[in-house]
Amino acid sequence: MVTGANFAWIAVADGVNWGVRPMTAAVAAVEGASEYMRRQLTQLAGKPLLAARDLAIVLFDAVMAAQAAIIEADGTLTTFCCALAFPLARLQPQTPTGDQAPYAMARGVGGSQETVRLAH
Repeated sequence: MVTGANFAWIAVADGVNWGVRPMTAAVAAVEGASEYMRRQLTQLAGKPLLAARDLAIVLFDAVMAAQAAIIEADGTLTTFCCALAFPLARLQPQTPTGDQAPYAMARGVGGSQETVRLAH
């Protein structure tokens, strides 16, 4: 988990209990993506709020950093999941990049609100 004044990032991976190389892949994925996000979010701290599309690109690039770390570590299979909480300039329609629909916190609703119900 990486946190800052106005953001939170979490990544979780599971080596699918198939031995050392999948466990290596899980560790590499979390470390690679988290290091990428740590650098990106440090640069974004204190800057104007981004659009959802900008954050989606950063999130996609974090997944690519996870993949690169897995390859570099000679890992194999893993299940990888990550999430980013960051204030947006305005609530915008979201597009998921995986098999889970995104959620956005909306003022006055008092909880998470599913904004789109689409998946790949």
